[in-house]
Amino acid sequence: MVTVHVQQALQSRDTLFSKLLITSPPGTLPASALRHCSPAAVRCWIRAIGGNFPTADYLHRIGRGASRMCSFCSAECKTLTLFACVCPRFKDARTKAHDRVWSKITQCLRTSLSSDWRLLVETPIAKAGLELLPVHPQLTSRPLSLPSIWPVAEGVSGFQTSRSRDPPGNDRGCLLQDLGNWRPDAIAISLVRRKIGILDLSRCSDCSPGALPRAHQEKALKYAPILSALESYTRRGWSVEVLPWIVGIRGFIVLQGIQVAESFLDLPSSARRNIELCAAVESIESLAFMLQVRFVGSHNALTRPTCFPHQIQRKIPPS
Repeated sequence: MVTVHVQQALQSRDTLFSKLLITSPPGTLPASALRHCSPAAVRCWIRAIGGNFPTADYLHRIGRGASRMCSFCSAECKTLTLFACVCPRFKDARTKAHDRVWSKITQCLRTSLSSDWRLLVETPIAKAGLELLPVHPQLTSRPLSLPSIWPVAEGVSGFQTSRSRDPPGNDRGCLLQDLGNWRPDAIAISLVRRKIGILDLSRCSDCSPGALPRAHQEKALKYAPILSALESYTRRGWSVEVLPWIVGIRGFIVLQGIQVAESFLDLPSSARRNIELCAAVESIESLAFMLQVRFVGSHNALTRPTCFPHQIQRKIPPS
């Protein structure tokens, strides 16, 4: 009864925390993830949500900083996004944070995928044993929006191909491009299910409305040319999809997009929630790590043990 009353009281409040965590569906995952985070990460997360994260602008406003400008890149540092996603001084820290989140996701995938899947992590496509077709150079450019020749289902979904990807006005005499050196975060292949999934993580800002869906679309556009290179498989009835994994710096995720990836990989329902929680927990911990790098300067700051116990990783034999 007490829990019900507390829940009702939280839902009736008009505070930032209640809006983000209680009344907003995307907030339920970070709220659950906080229970598995270290105290330092929880404190950091609260500041990031509450608007008092120690950016240069905030420190200046409370009399703790001499300037609103970032001392590393000389940009006006008013938001968490500039520190966590833009400032070149912390590029290595961002890379390490990305790698930690992706390492946790792949660890969960290896323990959950069926034995007929091969999961190739950080592997060039040319070394995946796949038949690649050369593609038109125009397809490797980054368009600002999804053109009609690359249809996407309404809402956030996996990015898939079912017909020719030759762009309008294709010059047949131009030099085609080989994508063999492209290296997504992971390639999942199942000969039994006749499926190929291109998985790639983006750990991006989740501080503005629409930032995560936009990151999902950009990731889908980035790897869309691979669908053309693998078109020989779709002609033989294979299912080939680009599966972006979008995780925000504060633990919010594009849940629908990740659920599409989980469904494509035929993950058991018992493992899906754990993967989503792991991604959120590690992203929140990584934000605390970056804050420690900011003020302490140690890239080895994040040494906390893994958040969830996992089974021993199962090696997937090559087919």
